[in-house]
Amino acid sequence: MKFGIFRARTLSAALSFLLSLVYAQGIFADDHDAGSGLIEEIVVTSTKRAEGEVAQDISRAATVVSADVIAMNNMVDLIDVSRMVPGAQFKETSTFPGIQRFWLRQVGVTFSVPNFDPAVGVYQDGVFVAQNTAAILDTFDQESIEILRGPQGTLFGRNTSVGAVLTRSKRPTDEYELNAEVTYGSYSRTDYSLSVSGPIVEGTLNGKLAIMKRDRDGWVDNIAPGDLPKVGEIDMQHVKSAFVWTPNEDFDLTVLTEFYERGGDGAISVPLGTCDSGDGPGTGCHPLSGVASERRWGELYDEGFPWGSHSDHEIEKFIVEANWDLGHGVLTSVSGAINVDVHSGSQFEGIEAFIITTRLNIDQEQFSQELRYASTFSDTFDITAGLYYFTQDLNYGEVRAQGSRVGRAQPGVSDPNNPFGIRAPTYDELEHESWAVFAEARWILNDQWSVIAGGRFTDETKDVKMCLIYTGCASGNEIPPFIGTSGWSAGGGAVDGWDIIDGESWSAFSPKLVLEYRPDDNQLYYMSATRGFRSGGFSFRAGASELGAQAADPSFRPAFYDREKVDQVELGMKSDWLDNTLRTNITYYYQWWDGIQRNLQEGPIGNIIQRTANVEDSHTYGLEVEINAILGSDLWRDGDNLRLDISAAHAESGYDSAYVVGGNDLGEQQFAAPHQTAYVGLSYSHPVGTKGAEVRYRTSYYWQESYRNEGNPRATDIDVNLPIKLWDASIQFNSSDGKWYARAFGKNLSYHKYYSVQVPFADSFGVGLPAAPRTYGMTLGYSY
Repeated sequence: MKFGIFRARTLSAALSFLLSLVYAQGIFADDHDAGSGLIEEIVVTSTKRAEGEVAQDISRAATVVSADVIAMNNMVDLIDVSRMVPGAQFKETSTFPGIQRFWLRQVGVTFSVPNFDPAVGVYQDGVFVAQNTAAILDTFDQESIEILRGPQGTLFGRNTSVGAVLTRSKRPTDEYELNAEVTYGSYSRTDYSLSVSGPIVEGTLNGKLAIMKRDRDGWVDNIAPGDLPKVGEIDMQHVKSAFVWTPNEDFDLTVLTEFYERGGDGAISVPLGTCDSGDGPGTGCHPLSGVASERRWGELYDEGFPWGSHSDHEIEKFIVEANWDLGHGVLTSVSGAINVDVHSGSQFEGIEAFIITTRLNIDQEQFSQELRYASTFSDTFDITAGLYYFTQDLNYGEVRAQGSRVGRAQPGVSDPNNPFGIRAPTYDELEHESWAVFAEARWILNDQWSVIAGGRFTDETKDVKMCLIYTGCASGNEIPPFIGTSGWSAGGGAVDGWDIIDGESWSAFSPKLVLEYRPDDNQLYYMSATRGFRSGGFSFRAGASELGAQAADPSFRPAFYDREKVDQVELGMKSDWLDNTLRTNITYYYQWWDGIQRNLQEGPIGNIIQRTANVEDSHTYGLEVEINAILGSDLWRDGDNLRLDISAAHAESGYDSAYVVGGNDLGEQQFAAPHQTAYVGLSYSHPVGTKGAEVRYRTSYYWQESYRNEGNPRATDIDVNLPIKLWDASIQFNSSDGKWYARAFGKNLSYHKYYSVQVPFADSFGVGLPAAPRTYGMTLGYSY
């Protein structure tokens, strides 16, 4: 299903709706309330019960972030939010921007190829976002964000083997509101946002429109000759609309639409080991660099041949939620359709000697439907049960240009002179279908003890047609700059024009059992046993060697990898102390993995192949702590408030069976993820004057330990990811009438230079994705 007509109509209707509300008269509320002397109670809906529940009353590890916390910490996406989550590592891939690389409890997805299902499932307003390129959600217009740690297989199903992220968009209000915000910052950053909300038909229909535009110039120096710009430019637009129809007190219907577009540059890949004088581990000049002087940390070489760095993402979403109160329970339907169209490319290695540059196209359409019933007929027993269906069609094309191939004929490339060094592309098609039935029940045995039990049965099928990379099976557009074009086709393969036509089905049962103990209203102790499941598939970046392996062994399945399964035991404590001024949440977990999926990168630069393999047995375990404390109220003046927020995690991991790569057994290694993280935030607010104005201060520090990449260790330690140390701060003034505010902020104030992703190809050469440097900004907001 294509949403072009839908998008045009939505934008037209949204603009008309905006104008009608701007000129409407009404009362406008303020979202920027002063901090109280108590720790807030946040109501969440992730249990899918008939009514929302307070996060502290839920027996699982979760971090819940409100819109106010997002604003005060200047969080623009889920990567920013994740720093408050113990044991989380959320970031982008190194080769293409905007593609999630989310890890929890030492497990996640590494590669950007869209065949890899996430281990951390992302849900937007109840709809699973299947493609990682659509999952680094912006915090714009978000009401709350829940990050659930550990397997979530019972209620959320496949691809939540280590956790789930649940975002909830702001709903329309029943009184007229207008909120406008503008941000100016480093590297010519300009953000503009406007939201208008209120009744359209008094008492029955409310609507909301939210519009955001964010621009930022590049900040990485391009040292190639000529008038070439800095790299890292971002150009982003976001339009969201929401309508809630409530014809009576027993029924409500919510319709959410969204259009997101991201332009600018592709990923920032800088060379490692080529005279790197920054904080990265590379120190020696690589002979391929061609650069006499040292390369600074934020510096690369990109002459724009054969195409310039570019990124063009278009994502459209349409979500419908209906709730019908039957008296004895609530029947809920959640329908979602998402369309993804991505074109992206950049020079991969960032050095003067042109080695390789890549370009991809992802075209995906998905639809999902969940129908569930949640009972309310008993004070001691409730149950949630439902059916789920999901389908997606995915097309993926990727082409690479390589300096050594300039002027040489290549399989699948029509121009024998090949002036751009184009290599035979890969092209793949996937048809994917899944359905599930699930139930979860809770028995309240007495005032202190309760039991939760549930399970989910999932069945899914994946069918693929594949042209492997470099085989000459596929062809595509060969004329730069390739932006906004596809033209992929098969025809050169041995199986009906394809290299591979294959398919596989999986079924899985994910049980859950929880024992809860509440000695009083402020304490919860629990023990849970849960299972997670991530489906297998076919690697879209597998190479011709897979076909050779099949020729030698007919039982070998090229590009195939199987499902993974994890069983987890979790012990948790959630408690509020000292009249709700101190909160301590502590979680211990142990996970047994069966067939965990490991992403492998093989071959020299210029001939890199990626594939996935399963390791039979492995394990992880760890301890997570979250502490929130009101250190004092009315300390230095009446009405002031001092608050401390802490989160920390320590974990261990290892393989319990042989894990052989390139003839070397890596079974003694830990997983390639940080096993220790820590976050500390300090907030202080106080009134100004006697009419209700307020000043709010906040500072935070995030630390992540170093760790080594997966694979054979490099003698030069170029595969070691050094520690991350980030210091942020902000100060905000709220006016006495509650209508406007001003916030100054700084991020990475210590100017810590680090690479969020590193990919080594040899002892002395690799590529890295430098993280953002020190930035400053000012935000002005107005509500009416």
